[in-house]
This record gives sequence, C-alpha cells and structure tokens, in this order.
Amino acid sequence: MPPPRLKNQRPFGIDRLEQIFRADSESRLMELFLFHFRQTGKTLEHKFLGVKAYGTVEPANLEAILSTSFKGTE
Repeated sequence: MPPPRLKNQRPFGIDRLEQIFRADSESRLMELFLFHFRQTGKTLEHKFLGVKAYGTVEPANLEAILSTSFKGTE
C-alpha cells in the first residue's frame, strides 16, 4: 500500500517549498519535518514541482532503502 500523501494547498507544492525555506531560515527545519510525520505516520509521500518524493523515519524502510541498489531517474 502506498504511504499517505502530504497534501499541497497550492499548485506544484509551492506552499510546501515555502514552508521548508521559511523553516530552514528560522532554524526549525527538523521541527517541521517531525510535524509532518506526526500528521501522516512514519513514511509519507509528497510532490514538489511535479516530482514525487518520499520521506521516512521507519527504521525498516531506511534499512531497505540503504541496502538496495537502485538507479535514479534522469
């Protein structure tokens, strides 16, 4: 089953990017990420500028990602 998606309020995830840049400039980026994980669970999907991205704090998922050979898309 796919992970929950973090919903964007504005097209292309511009709102999420603004949140990230603002939180980073205020030195509270980790706080923002933890807030998102508390809302959705240990693994989430989000979309920025038309590109899907995933985040996780689930140890089993991190282990699977780090132990798997994979190619990025170009």
